[in-house]
Amino acid sequence: MEKAMKEGIERLHRIQEENIIGGGQKWVDRQRSLGKLLARERIECLVDPGTFMELGSIVQSTSVRIDGKTIYSPCDGAIIGHGRVDGSLVAIYASDFTVQAGSIAQQHMVKFDKLWDYAGKWGIPMVWLLDSAGGRLGQDDIAVAGVEWFFWYESQYSGVAPQICVLMGPCIAGQAYAPCLTDFLLMSRETAHLWLGGPRMTAAATSEKMDELVGSADYHMVHTGTCDIVGVDDRETIAKARKLLGYLPSNYRQKPPMVKTNAPPLREAPEITDVVPADTSKTYDMHNVIERIVDDGDYFEIKGEYAKQLITCFSRFNARTVGIVASNPVEPGSILECNACDKYYRFLEVLDAYNIPLINLIDTPPYMPGDEEEEKGLLRHGGKIIHLYANAAIPKISIILRQVYGDAG
Repeated sequence: MEKAMKEGIERLHRIQEENIIGGGQKWVDRQRSLGKLLARERIECLVDPGTFMELGSIVQSTSVRIDGKTIYSPCDGAIIGHGRVDGSLVAIYASDFTVQAGSIAQQHMVKFDKLWDYAGKWGIPMVWLLDSAGGRLGQDDIAVAGVEWFFWYESQYSGVAPQICVLMGPCIAGQAYAPCLTDFLLMSRETAHLWLGGPRMTAAATSEKMDELVGSADYHMVHTGTCDIVGVDDRETIAKARKLLGYLPSNYRQKPPMVKTNAPPLREAPEITDVVPADTSKTYDMHNVIERIVDDGDYFEIKGEYAKQLITCFSRFNARTVGIVASNPVEPGSILECNACDKYYRFLEVLDAYNIPLINLIDTPPYMPGDEEEEKGLLRHGGKIIHLYANAAIPKISIILRQVYGDAG
């Protein structure tokens, strides 16, 4: 072997070894002290063992700091590639917080955008494992000049193949729009924060002191409805992403995977008569009905703590994925409150995009909207559902359990 060839191979191996370490032991230790997994550990949690194939592994930053210093940036803080989840191929992007706080620079952005392009053309789901400080400031190139490209890819491939963002660290300012454009946003309760303007930025600009809950996973689940699923930590949140993928097809041309079930397709559920009281003045929890009618009592709820009077979840009948939208009488209020309308609309968008049948379970109280909801634009919110529902080209089945009032039918 020629000397130059041998040296080139040795250099390649050295770079690959450095990539495994990331930004260095100091930053690895800091990441662990925060209760976070490393980027490659997160990928291992997501994919089937031994299936991850990395792309762009020898890429490093091409930019220089404005003070003239060259930065150390294995993979430029972006690990990309593809692997399998329960046998199905997925594209994976993981930001590496040990490398320049996972910040976005030019090569980082190029890798990210290339992966979006591959995922859209191949028709495979795109999963983000996001933990990033945003744009990398103080460089001689301008990272923000490429940000619009991943917004473009997100928007162009929306409804083509599922997009899932698993947020396990900070996400702020312009980058914070990106998780909101995906089909589903999952957040780790321990470490995820999503802000347009974070506490320090807001305090510097307006002197306002933000509550520490603002931007957290529970904040975006309960108050804003931005978050779809909350996990306790990195491992649990990624595990929920794996389960969610099991309900979705790889792209809009395919069907969701079928899962073996012990439940016969033609079965009765007489115990429902014990769950649902005949007296319409009495309440009950619709979750208990769902458990009794779906395969093996298993369902996967979306936005479970937001607009709780409306349940949205994935489940299966006869091993096939369905989406369920159900009013929940145990919670006060009508399903036609503005937040519930948005919750319904967002879920129906996904069902229609990926050809997943809709089951409506209806039991609404005789509530009428008041001044507050009218002022929020209830007609506009409800009108969006009517428009999408009328145009959705999926099977729709509605079951009225006891009563339905007004527009809620």
